[in-house]
Amino acid sequence: MVAFLRISLILILASVLTPIFGQDIHFSQFYASPLNLNPALTGYSEGDYRVAGIYRNQWNTVTTPYVTYGASYDMRLLKNKLKKDVFGVGGSFVSDRSGNGKIGLMSMMVSAAYHKQLGKKTEQYLGLGVQLGYVQRSLSYES
Repeated sequence: MVAFLRISLILILASVLTPIFGQDIHFSQFYASPLNLNPALTGYSEGDYRVAGIYRNQWNTVTTPYVTYGASYDMRLLKNKLKKDVFGVGGSFVSDRSGNGKIGLMSMMVSAAYHKQLGKKTEQYLGLGVQLGYVQRSLSYES
């Protein structure tokens, strides 16, 4: 129990003390890409697994429009052992190319989440999710 508390305290301090910077990608139907919306949504679906794909092409009047696409997969694990609770794992990929500046973003993420049912007869859950991955930003000076 003491080891669990120490690890929890270290994780909380690391997340609070680490500066986090971010810019949202440009999806108008953001709810169609749940792992990009919130990693705590991993595994939280009506089925045993979920596959999502999303694409956006915006500002076609400029010479090179913004193009953003993404894909994700997540699934439930330990369904027989957890009974009413849910544990899920998944992964996502997003690519974004922004106009003439050739500014790019590419991210590959893996996520895990645990959802604890709050009562025996209720469908309310408390979920906690984490997401780790690789993000690359790029700028191309070539025409």
